[in-house]
Amino acid sequence: MFKPFNGEVLVGRISGYNNKGLQVSLEFFNDICIPGHLMQYGTVRGPDGRWMLKTEDGDELYLDLDDEIRFLVSGTKYPPIPIEQKADDPPFSPMQIVGSIKGDGLGLLAWRAADEEEGEEVAEQ
Repeated sequence: MFKPFNGEVLVGRISGYNNKGLQVSLEFFNDICIPGHLMQYGTVRGPDGRWMLKTEDGDELYLDLDDEIRFLVSGTKYPPIPIEQKADDPPFSPMQIVGSIKGDGLGLLAWRAADEEEGEEVAEQ
C-alpha cells in the first residue's frame, strides 16, 4: 500500500500545470499537486502559462511537462467520498498528496545535473 509520510522525498514527472500549480505523477499514482506557494522563491508563471524559476542571474528555468522533479511530501489529504458525482466530474481520488519544491536539492533533476556539470568545469580550470 502506498502511503507516503510528511517529509518524505519522492521523484515524479510533471504531468500538468494550471494557475494553482503543478500536477505530478508517479507511474502508479497521479494525484499529486505542488501549489505555487510551495515552489522555490522566484517561481512564477510565464506568458504561456508554464511555471518557471527566475534566477538571480536573470535566467528563466521552465518546468515543462514530463520533466523529472524531486519534491517533499508536505501533506496528505483524504477527501470525503462524494454522495453524487456528475458525468463530467473528474474521477474521485481517495488520497491526494501536496508536495513542495522549496528547499535545497528539490526541483527539477535537470537543474541539479546542470549544477554538477558547471561545478566540474570550474574544478577543471
